[in-house]
Amino acid sequence: MNLLQLAWSYLRARPLGTLLNVLLLALGVGTIGFVRIVDEQLGDALNRDVRGIDLVVGAKGSPMQLILAGIYHLDAPTGNIPLTSARELAKDPLIRQVIPLSLGDSFRGYRIVGTTPDYIALYGGSMASGRVWSDKMEAVLG
Repeated sequence: MNLLQLAWSYLRARPLGTLLNVLLLALGVGTIGFVRIVDEQLGDALNRDVRGIDLVVGAKGSPMQLILAGIYHLDAPTGNIPLTSARELAKDPLIRQVIPLSLGDSFRGYRIVGTTPDYIALYGGSMASGRVWSDKMEAVLG
């Protein structure tokens, strides 16, 4: 009796154990495939969101919290810096673009964000209807 015949006779003698082993193997392979697909898509999304951003300047606090709140909108904001400080940064010849971002409270579950139209352009967004704000105290809902 060779090894292949021995293995086949063992599998036939225990059909329930064989079925469970095959199901567990399939579940394990499927789980590994799922994790790899999610990892790739999540990595692509994170890289897409941070594209075009080289530096984040914010209030005193955790740098990780500043990145998570300012770029990914995943954490509570650290606070705001004075607008005059952002304007001083914009005057620096080494800085190509400054996009101020002020994350405030929320209204009916939607976060209130104060920024300039450059923020929409950074992510390639467009208005489905209406127009982008152009003056102080104007708002865009959506």
